[in-house]
Order: sequence, then structure tokens, then C-alpha cells
Amino acid sequence: MNSVSRRLRGLNMRPKLIAIFMCVGLVPLLITTWMAFQMSSHALDVETEKASEALESLVSDKLLAIVECKQRAVKDYVDRLDDQLASFANDKAIVRAMKSLSQAFPKYAEQQADTSDSRGQVAAYFSGSFSSKYQEINGAAPSFSFVNKLDDNVLSLQASFVVAKKEEQDGKNSLDGGENTSDYDQIHGTFHPLARSYAQSSGFADILLIDSSSHTVIYSVAKNIDFATNLKSGPFAQTSLAAAFVQVEKEGPYLSDFDRYDPALGKPASFFVRPIVDEGKKIGFVAFRISMDRINQLMAVNTSLGESGDAFIVGADSRLRSDVHSGPSALSVAASWKKAAKLVTKSKSADAGLSGETGVVSNDDIMTAFAPLNFGPHTWAVLA
Repeated sequence: MNSVSRRLRGLNMRPKLIAIFMCVGLVPLLITTWMAFQMSSHALDVETEKASEALESLVSDKLLAIVECKQRAVKDYVDRLDDQLASFANDKAIVRAMKSLSQAFPKYAEQQADTSDSRGQVAAYFSGSFSSKYQEINGAAPSFSFVNKLDDNVLSLQASFVVAKKEEQDGKNSLDGGENTSDYDQIHGTFHPLARSYAQSSGFADILLIDSSSHTVIYSVAKNIDFATNLKSGPFAQTSLAAAFVQVEKEGPYLSDFDRYDPALGKPASFFVRPIVDEGKKIGFVAFRISMDRINQLMAVNTSLGESGDAFIVGADSRLRSDVHSGPSALSVAASWKKAAKLVTKSKSADAGLSGETGVVSNDDIMTAFAPLNFGPHTWAVLA
């Protein structure tokens, strides 16, 4: 017994007690530290999630503000077009020109000394310069017939004003009068500089006057191959201009959606058409041809979207109505309207906007806002 006591007294218990007490104290400390870490980590996750949601909400609000801004811009543009068209159609100088040109137009061929080569000139222009440029733009040659549907008067006018010994598609609108001294040449020489200046200052691709009784384009600033043709029985009776003309005859002023317009080398065009009235009688119609350049300008206005952002418009046909400025060349108006183009702008966001919905979707960390956009009676989708 004494030996056991001596052995116990010989043991140093201090280190063991210290170790035991440290273990007893460290375990709660470690547990407390782990719990604090877990709580702070959770709190950090919560704050990060809140910050992410706040940022997402901020971006969403900004995108929706951008599409709303574009909606207003296009609406204001259409309203201005309507005002301009009404002012132009009601102008006394336009009414006088409409009446004078309508009277002189049918007599053009008979007042020419020689019209025997008119058909050959127009046919050569159509099969040569026009067809070459058309194919360059659209990737295919013109598929419509043209010259064989024109009478002698139309051929004479086209030979003098469309062909006019010019091989360039651009520049014909600088021709104030033909090379002859017919009644039409004289009236045209006075009226054309005024109409040309108005079209250029207003950004219109063309201004056309259409006779109400003959349904014929008796004047055009641009002098494309629709000039002097009949919109009901001529070669372009199935175009958007002809459709807009018929619509206006029935219901009044009408703005057509953009569509490929073959007489303008197949480039997409919209027409705003309105009657010209004199003393209560409808004597003709004026049509503004609108290109997508102005729509592009409206959409290209800086909205601080950043290098990867863009705002653009898609029509019901899934073709672009404005360029995707930050995208590849395939996402451009020109590319989406080529005859063989694949419609790359079809998406759920675009479909939702075309259906009248407004909202924001997120896909692969890319947020897209969408909303309907009215272009006259037509609904487009604007996306940002």
C-alpha cells in the first residue's frame, strides 16, 4: 500500500490536468467558432443573394425603361410622318401639280418625235444595270416580268426618266426634266426640284403621286421602275405600294408594314399613303416611301447598354426592322431580308412582344426585355 502511495506521489499530474482542462475548454470554443462561421457564411450568402437580386432588379428596370423609350421614339416618328403627309397632301402647290401632271401624263408618248427605241432602252436597262444590282443586293436575279407589261406611253416615260442614259441606280432623282419639250417635261421641270428637296430634307426614299382615275404612278422623286406603271393592272400590282393604295381607296390614310419592294432593288420599304382632295373631290394620292434608315437611327441612339447590349426591333415575319448594332453581320436588316436568309431573330422573347406582352427574361446570365411596339396598325416587338 505504501509503495502504491509513493508511486502516485511520484507522478506529475499538472500536464495532464492542463491537457484535460484545455480539451474541456477548446471543444466548446471550436463548436462556437464553427457555429459563428456557419452563421456568418449564411448571412454572407443572404447578403450576396440580396445584392444579386437588387442588381438584377436594377438591370431589369433599366432594360424596361429602354424599350419604353424606343416605343415612344417610334410612336413620335409615326405621328410626325402623319402630320407631314397631311400637310403635303393639303398643300395647294401639290394639288395644282397633281392636276397638271394628271392631264399631261397620258399625252407624253404622242408628243415625242420618236419612241421606236423606248422598249429596247427599258429592256436593256432592266436586264443589265438593274438586274445586276438587284442580284448583288438580294443574292438572286429578279424573278418578275416587267417590260412586256408596259404600253408605249409608259415605255416612253421610263426611257426618258428612268433610263435617261444613266446606268447608275442612284442619281436619277437629280433629273429635273426629260430631254424633250412635252407638257409633262415642262411641269416636271418646275415641280421636281421642290419635291426632291422635300424628300431629301425629310429623309424619304421616294415621294410618289398616283392618279385616282387611272391608278397610275404619274410622278416619282426616285424614278424607280414603278414610275408610270398601273398599280392595279401593271407589273407591280402585287407589291406593298399597290396594297397600300387599295387600302387607302377604301379606308383612308394607311401606313404599310415593311416588305421587300422589287422596284427599289428589292430593298425593304414601307409606304404611307393619303388621298389628295380638291374641292371635296379625290383627285389622286400621295405616297411617302420610307426606308429603314430612319428606324435604324432611332434605335441606334445611345442608351448606355454597354458593349454587349443592344436594342432592336423584330416584325411579325421574324425579320429585323432595325439592325442589331453590336451583333454579327447576319443580324442586320440587309442580311435578314435577303431572299435566302435564315430567320435568326425568332425567339420566345420576340414572340411574347409580338403578342402584346411586356417583361424581362434571363437566360444563361443574359437578360432580355421585350415589349410590343406599334408601327401604325402593325405590331412589332422591341427587345433590349
